Amino acid sequence: MSDDQQICPPDKDEEWEAAAVAAVQSFSTSMPKGWADLLAMTDDLTRLYAPAADASPEAIAETSNVSPKG
Repeated sequence: MSDDQQICPPDKDEEWEAAAVAAVQSFSTSMPKGWADLLAMTDDLTRLYAPAADASPEAIAETSNVSPKG
């Protein structure tokens, strides 16, 4: 692909971004329960896949459904 060719011109990127933002805003206001569930799920996934700052069994148990052994 040459330098003068673009996969998506900047104005199309901006249109896509504006449409995506509008869709998220529409979903969050029209389905507040669904939006809250989505945020809770992403928060859980973030904690699940984030590196543990404290890998002690007690700290791990605080961020998971697993009880520390002992």
